[in-house]
Amino acid sequence: MIDRRKIMIAAMGGLMLPFRVVRAQPGPEPYREGPPRDEPRQEDHRPPPRPHMPPPRHEERPSPPGREGWHWHEGHWSWNGRQWVWIRGRWYR
Repeated sequence: MIDRRKIMIAAMGGLMLPFRVVRAQPGPEPYREGPPRDEPRQEDHRPPPRPHMPPPRHEERPSPPGREGWHWHEGHWSWNGRQWVWIRGRWYR
C-alpha cells in the first residue's frame, strides 16, 4: 500500500508549484538618444527642395453656366510631387 506520507509530500509539492521561483525575462533595451550609429540620420532622407512656384497664369473667365448663384474660383498652381501643374479656374455654386 502507498505510504500516506509520500502522498502528502507529493500533494504539497503540487500546491507549491505555482509559487516556485521563476527567472525574470530581460527587459527592453534602454532608450537611446538619436538613431543608432550604423543607420543614416533622418536629415539624409529629406526630399529635394521643390522649385519656386511659377507666376499665376492669365486665363479668360468664361461666362457662368447659369444666371445666379455661380462664383468663379481662380486657377492656381499645385505641386504633384514632381512638378508644378496648373489647375484651371472653374465656376461653382
